[in-house]
Parts: sequence; C-alpha cells; structure tokens
Amino acid sequence: MGSGGSNSAGGGAIALISNGTVVVNGSVTADGIDTGATSSSSGSGGSIYISANAINGTGTITANGGIHGGAGGIGGDGGRIALYYNTTNTLTGTVTASGQSGGVAGTIVFVNSNSKDLYVYGGALGNGAGYLYLDASSGFDAYTMQPRYDGVYKFNHVYIGTYAGNNYNGTIYFRGTYATNMNGRGPILMALGNITVYRGSHINASGDGFAA
Repeated sequence: MGSGGSNSAGGGAIALISNGTVVVNGSVTADGIDTGATSSSSGSGGSIYISANAINGTGTITANGGIHGGAGGIGGDGGRIALYYNTTNTLTGTVTASGQSGGVAGTIVFVNSNSKDLYVYGGALGNGAGYLYLDASSGFDAYTMQPRYDGVYKFNHVYIGTYAGNNYNGTIYFRGTYATNMNGRGPILMALGNITVYRGSHINASGDGFAA
C-alpha cells in the first residue's frame, strides 16, 4: 500500500488472480489522493498485482502518486505494478506508476511465468524512470514461482528498460547484506540466459558497502 501524505491518503493494494485471461478495457487504479493544501504532500501510489494465463485490453492500469495543488507542496511517489502472465501479454492501454510534482517514479514489472523472463520498466511507459529494489534478505525463483530468503533472484532472461521496442528507463538497486560469513554479500540477480541493461537504465549498488 502507498504511504499517506501530510494531508491525503496513499493508494491501496489490488490483487487480481485468474486461471484464464484478465482483460482490462476499463481501469484498474491504486492512485494516491491529491491535495490542494499549502506546504503539504500528497499520498503515494499503491500496489497492483495481476497474475493470469494471459493479459490484454486497451484500458488503464495506474498506481500514480497524488498531485499537490498548493504552494510549497510536493506530489506523491509512484507505486508498484507487477503483471505475471503465462502465455501472452497484449495489453495496449496505459500502464503508469508515476511520481507527481516532485515525487519519484514507481516501478512496473512484467514477468513471463512461462519463459521465466523479467522485464523492468520506468514509472510510466513513456514517462519517467522507475526503481526496483533487490534486498539481500529476500529473493525470488521464477522457475518455482516461490520466494527465497537468501538474496538470490533467479530468472531466465532479464530486460531492464525496454518495452515494445522503445526504451523506458528503469533501475535495479541492490540493497543490504546476506551474512553467510564475516563479510557477507549483497543480493544476486541470476539469469540462466541474458541480462540486458538498455541505454538510460541502470543496475546500482553505489553507497551500499561498509560504512566509513
């Protein structure tokens, strides 16, 4: 769920799970609430999780931060959108997790459950840059579709920052330490195939080493 601002609520959490097809011709939204109060902040976008055999439609899926309309305020951060599909993703509508008026962009992640591929996009397809955090105390195995707790994230191919032939900047941040020995290690992004970081996108662990 999205965090609340100083004067408005964050977006909620939506989970849609289907053994068939999820068709979105209308809208699925978990946006933060706007505020017009002076020197206030708006709510962050929430989270949307969709898991289906196929996903299609021409509608909108949004987890945007709220807009602020008052002087000296700041908009909400974008939320998180994760779409898991087995066969096809032919969604041609709008998918956004945008930060508003000073808020940072959220993250859009598509996972092909059949090919085990991970796609990481910016906070809006066509607008902004999004962030995905890989924590050393968590993990995920796309081959078993189960969480892990050793900091390993396992996929087939990983694509960061591209969608339908266009670049939409994304960043994966590595965070934390998995303490298997005195020094430990950070998270591991494991691909049995390729890892592709497209122009304008990043994998980043800057400043996440031992403290001074």
